[in-house]
Amino acid sequence: MFVKSLEMINTKSFSHAKIVFSKGINLLLGANNSGKSVVIKALSNLQYKAFTKKDIRSTEDFSKVFIEIHNIQKNELSRFNIDDIGSNFITPSDVLIYWGEFRNASVAEENFMYDINNVKIDSTIGYKLIRKSKSGVLVNAKFTRFPESEEKNNFIYPFLARRKIQNYNSTLNSVETYRVAETFINLTAKIQKITNASHPMNEKFRELCQKILGFNIGIISADHNMNSSEAGIYTDSTSTISVSSMGEGVVNILGLIVILLTENNKLYLIEEIENDIHPTALKHLLDLILSKANNNQFIISTHSHIVLKYLGANIENKLFYLDWQSSSPLKKGSENVPTSSITEIENTPFARMKILEMLGYEYFDFDLFSAYLILEESTAEKIIRDLLIPNFTPKLYLKLKTIAVNGTSDLAPRFIEFHRLFVFIHTSEIYKYKAWVIADGDESGIKCIDGLKQKFIDWPESHFRTFSEHNFELYYPERFQSEVQRILVLKSKSEKQEAKRSLFLKVVKWSTAHIDLALEEFKISAKEVIDILKEIEKKIK
Repeated sequence: MFVKSLEMINTKSFSHAKIVFSKGINLLLGANNSGKSVVIKALSNLQYKAFTKKDIRSTEDFSKVFIEIHNIQKNELSRFNIDDIGSNFITPSDVLIYWGEFRNASVAEENFMYDINNVKIDSTIGYKLIRKSKSGVLVNAKFTRFPESEEKNNFIYPFLARRKIQNYNSTLNSVETYRVAETFINLTAKIQKITNASHPMNEKFRELCQKILGFNIGIISADHNMNSSEAGIYTDSTSTISVSSMGEGVVNILGLIVILLTENNKLYLIEEIENDIHPTALKHLLDLILSKANNNQFIISTHSHIVLKYLGANIENKLFYLDWQSSSPLKKGSENVPTSSITEIENTPFARMKILEMLGYEYFDFDLFSAYLILEESTAEKIIRDLLIPNFTPKLYLKLKTIAVNGTSDLAPRFIEFHRLFVFIHTSEIYKYKAWVIADGDESGIKCIDGLKQKFIDWPESHFRTFSEHNFELYYPERFQSEVQRILVLKSKSEKQEAKRSLFLKVVKWSTAHIDLALEEFKISAKEVIDILKEIEKKIK
């Protein structure tokens, strides 16, 4: 089952708003206080008592929330704590759950009254709730809340902002192991479960911990008290570091990994997943979420363009922008109440680029060209861009965007970034086979290119290649080669880089002053590079 829609009336900063979700991944974007947390809080109220009278819009006397849940399977009916159904009740596959809060108790409906029903809209009275038994008799059904235990088939896993706590529950029993808490208070019991060697996800958990955190984690004695335990690591045979001493990012990662690996057919409510997590670790975590999106629903608030690009690329996933504006007082002394709105982001390149820009992503490096050439060094990029392309392959001019990276360690990540960016913007692989990555022919360059070939096996191998020379300076005209050889034998890395930069400037100055002669000599010395550009030129219309 999954949450189809959420409608809020007079709830916090929302006067009236409705959001229709994807059954996979949903991203909530927007400034602080725009209402992202209100959406997540309204949904978490299905399982936890999250709302009170304080959540009623300040100018109103009541608040109402309607949540549609679709495709309920028979094995999921146990999640619904339903009273007074009767034997004649028709089991629904789609339901609408309603709750309301009222300031005036004398006119209030029962607090947190949940009704399972089929819904019809009546223009005069709003929602008309209809429940029918097999005999046609209307039947009332009260839904209290989803259970907060995995043993009772819970539905929601909340991962809310400020998830870390100071003291973790050291009790290791089945209640704590399977309890679904709103914080990570029972993280120790969760870790104990999955680190048991017989657990089916034990090996995968250790693999991800090593990959994302750089270390494995298990259960240690707390404060040298053998009767108390907590999650942590051993630094030697007797010394330990507890998870409570680690950064918030470590706790967030551990909590998410444990649940994501072990649970399916759930609703994950996650606030600001990027908080306190290194970008590299975050990307691995997002890959895990992507792998689980086929049989789980995610509603995630974020300020991160990394999260947006990783999770928003699939056309079935939905992006929502939340905004708020302050209303002008209607009369002197009346309240000035902020009003939030929710807008689904259009599935167009312009709309998606605009959202990236609003999140601070600078995509001008890639711009919008017909194709892209990503090179290992800036000197090679400038020679190719300013001298070789205009003079030897002019059809590539203004069509092929050249991009320089910071060495081979940055080459593969930048291409993967390129690929994710354009798949996100266009929700299709519009630039598939329209990019080339070239590294120097040294050991690190060959290793980098081989890695890209293995990762993108459906791309032609010719799009990932190395030059035959191990340094691009070896393609400079013959007149500069004695100086190139002197530079290449330098031991100091910084001295070598400075010497290369000085030689590059010298070559550019000479080429500018003697352009015809420079072209003649580069035609010979850089023949391999020019041939590659001509090959690319033939493939770009």
